[in-house]
Amino acid sequence: MLYPQSLKKIRKDKKITSTELAKHLNKARETVSAWERGIYQPCDADIRIIAQLLNIPVSDISDLQEMKIKNNNRDKQDIPDLDVNGLEPEAAAKLKKLNETCLDLGATNTRLRSNLFKYDVLLQNLPFVIYVKDKKLKYTYVNERFLNLIEQSYSKNSISGTSSLDIFGMKEYSQILELEQKVLQTKQKVSNQQIYIPRTFMKKIGLLTIIPILNDNKEVEELVGSIEDITDTYEEEKRRKDLESITSKINHVIWIGETVNGNKDSFKYTFVSDNILGIHGVEKQEAILADNKLWLKVVHENDMDLLKEWLEMDSYPKKIQYRINNPKKGTRWVSNEIFKEGRDKFFGIVTDITEEKEREQEKEAILRILDAATDAIKIARIENDKKEYIYVNKANKTLYRLPVSKIKNSPELWKEYVHPDDKEKLTLIDKERQEGHLRLSYKLLLPDGEIKYIEENIFREILDGVLYSGTIKRDVTEGRKINEKVMDIKKLLTSAINYLGTNQWWKDLNGVYIGANKANLEMLKMSADEVVGKTDYDLPWGSQAADFIIKNDLKVIKTGKTIKFIEDIRMKDGEVKHLIVTKSPLRNDEGEIIGTIGSSVDITDIKRIENMLLDII
Repeated sequence: MLYPQSLKKIRKDKKITSTELAKHLNKARETVSAWERGIYQPCDADIRIIAQLLNIPVSDISDLQEMKIKNNNRDKQDIPDLDVNGLEPEAAAKLKKLNETCLDLGATNTRLRSNLFKYDVLLQNLPFVIYVKDKKLKYTYVNERFLNLIEQSYSKNSISGTSSLDIFGMKEYSQILELEQKVLQTKQKVSNQQIYIPRTFMKKIGLLTIIPILNDNKEVEELVGSIEDITDTYEEEKRRKDLESITSKINHVIWIGETVNGNKDSFKYTFVSDNILGIHGVEKQEAILADNKLWLKVVHENDMDLLKEWLEMDSYPKKIQYRINNPKKGTRWVSNEIFKEGRDKFFGIVTDITEEKEREQEKEAILRILDAATDAIKIARIENDKKEYIYVNKANKTLYRLPVSKIKNSPELWKEYVHPDDKEKLTLIDKERQEGHLRLSYKLLLPDGEIKYIEENIFREILDGVLYSGTIKRDVTEGRKINEKVMDIKKLLTSAINYLGTNQWWKDLNGVYIGANKANLEMLKMSADEVVGKTDYDLPWGSQAADFIIKNDLKVIKTGKTIKFIEDIRMKDGEVKHLIVTKSPLRNDEGEIIGTIGSSVDITDIKRIENMLLDII
């Protein structure tokens, strides 16, 4: 007797539909449904076949006992009694033998049908597209995933006898068809060939395997094909390769490693980007496979103790900078940062920061030079009308007699020290908010009453939309005092030269007048503006006289010696003057000749008297 509820539960647990079970029993689905609802009872033979199909003991779904079978032969006690009364002994024996054979065949058939059912269930539940074709490449079997692929446009029965080109387009199936024909010809299996899965518009990737089924004559009878959808795996692998490619091109070493049960000694790399060769000069394979501490061998000896101490730290993330000895690039600076994920997962980023370090060192050198400068230098960042000093050198402390920190934290404090007479000049600074250069001169009035004279240069640049201002303030108080003394001396010398009885003038190396004393200008009857900046060719004595003058100038410049001669010069009013001229080289503090200096004595009257005496004689 069948247990209806037990059958229904076991069938559903094994995910077998009543339709599938009915098909393998060669029954209508309604019949199986009636059994499970207890309306009808199946015969004992059907109950045993159901148990075989479900791969369970018959006692799980009925009150029947298992039949003992040995080597496909039933024990005599298991053979039901057969009524052979009235038959000849020989005929009765043959009939019993025939009955036993029929029972064995029935049991074998049941087992085969059960196995076939189980294999079909297995094929239906595999995560692959499965199909079988005959030697003419006509479909003889497909699983449910195949039908789903073609969107159930065919059933298992209707697809039998069709070809691939009846279902798929030639373009999308040509790759598979070519491999099927190859297997037919070579009788060799094709395994895991990457293809585009048909009906996916080349959006899904699959692995195709085709197995030839040979008959006793070693001829191909059927082809069994399977397609595994590896799209997600393929995309993930592609992303992984893209990531590896990208990480290998950037200027970092990216690595991933792991330990076992938190044991640091068990650490091993699971990934290291290729740039380990560029930064450490260590081959990737060596670092991963041979010695995961190989990179320590390139650490600079002066940084090794610091690095070991850092490695022992158990706080994450952690970061350090140290030097390495790259076999090809020499000493390099690197930054190493390690992160921890869970107990045993680690990853890190190693960056070559040599150029950054060099820039830091250059910046430090520049700051040291600026700090050593005697000029007061400040650099400010101005954004939204708010000024913030980002650098103030030590000379500001000397200039304002204030701590650098106070000057830096009070950007407008310095204005309080500007002399009242020069307060208006500050408006120029406040108005000039664009890029450019501004130069100012003003006085500071310190709290003790001391006055300092300042020359300030202001430079402004806009970087990334932000205005930066740099100021250089020079205390020119001492220089101003010296200049005032020089000016006094200059005035005194000028006064002395002007009252000398001789005519004085001086020129540069190009023969351009750069000065003349009062006596010389009065003799020429010309003003300073008419002489200074001119050459002898611009003056009224003509080109012939100018040639003679310039010739003597060049002689003095070339020989570096003083010369004397008599010279006749035509004045502006046409009068000719007779002069005794002395010319000498004009030298700077280093003794270099920078022009000529000359003096003359007017002997015109003496010459006139001399001529009168000659006329009398």
